Amino acid sequence: MIRKKQIAIFLSTLKSFDEPKVHLEQYPSDSEEITNILWEAHLYGDLHEKVILDPGCGTGIIGIGALLFGAKKVIFLEKDPDALETLKENLVELEGFTEEEYNYEIIQKDYLSYEPSEQIDTIIMNPPFGTRDKHIDANFLKQSFPIASNIYSLHKSITEDYIMKLIEDNNFEIFYKYDFDYPLKNTYEHHTRKLKRIKSVCFGMNKIEKL
Repeated sequence: MIRKKQIAIFLSTLKSFDEPKVHLEQYPSDSEEITNILWEAHLYGDLHEKVILDPGCGTGIIGIGALLFGAKKVIFLEKDPDALETLKENLVELEGFTEEEYNYEIIQKDYLSYEPSEQIDTIIMNPPFGTRDKHIDANFLKQSFPIASNIYSLHKSITEDYIMKLIEDNNFEIFYKYDFDYPLKNTYEHHTRKLKRIKSVCFGMNKIEKL
């Protein structure tokens, strides 16, 4: 197993969006925070030898990190073909970083119409925050509940109460909560600051088994 620090450094070298699309809320993911979340998922036993779904994967930082933490397979799901081209470039870099062979599948599809063809053990996702498409983050979560019993999902802290209620209403319970400041770099023309930090939260949740 590659060390956590090595993974964080490698993820920081991956390519992000060449021309990010504002309507899809495409922002570079922070490699350090993603590594922290993946590390916790690893400690909870939700990565190693598990089938992982990375919906709205963008250029693949979450799914690639999951592979490095020993996932049995990662399914990269993304509707934007340009993002998937960058993902493929990053996967080539992965093959050069380690001699391991990794099992993954790339699917171009809108997550909200996705139906899995195999059992998914864990979903780890950084959905759009809903700035442009209202409630898209909640819709990603609703789509996830029937698919996997273990879910890790990032959200704006301002939506925390609503997301927690949504989790409870869908018979899931939170076992992990990570608060952090999401570093949002100057990506679009309407951004006036070089770096803005968005108060964010990652929830780890699992399905409550009925007795």
